[in-house]
Amino acid sequence: MKRNFTFVCAFVMVAVFAFTGCKKSTPSDYVNKLYSAMKDKDYKAVVDMMPGMDTLSEEDKQGTIEMMQLFDGFSGGVTDYKILSEDISDDGKSAVVHVQVTYGTGEVEDDVCKLVKGSKGWAPAMPDPDEISDDMLDEFDLDDYAAEADATSGATEEADAE
Repeated sequence: MKRNFTFVCAFVMVAVFAFTGCKKSTPSDYVNKLYSAMKDKDYKAVVDMMPGMDTLSEEDKQGTIEMMQLFDGFSGGVTDYKILSEDISDDGKSAVVHVQVTYGTGEVEDDVCKLVKGSKGWAPAMPDPDEISDDMLDEFDLDDYAAEADATSGATEEADAE
């Protein structure tokens, strides 16, 4: 009788671990967690989710957080997002997730998140430094954000003056 009880207990424990521990994460799960942290302004969580950040010093991580805060100041931060689609490659090792992002300025953009599956799950696909072109860097123009911030703060100052 004791032997059957031990067997049943062992079987139940294995079943519990099998059913609770085998939840497969999807690329959309990763993207949802990332954008949720951005929306909540949990910059530390965002940094912790980025590949390679575990090798940075605390000072470098703090610098990255401050840069995110600066960009959020210009854009108003992520106020909402919606995952539009998820496409996983045939081999299951890479994926593309399309996201519609709404910023505090009211601007709505479609974002494309390219992910790869590693030993720790899904993570952003980081481009090889040789693949980063001047065109990619030119896509992000800090002057545009600065102009928008100036225009917004000017309107706020005028309203405050009245």
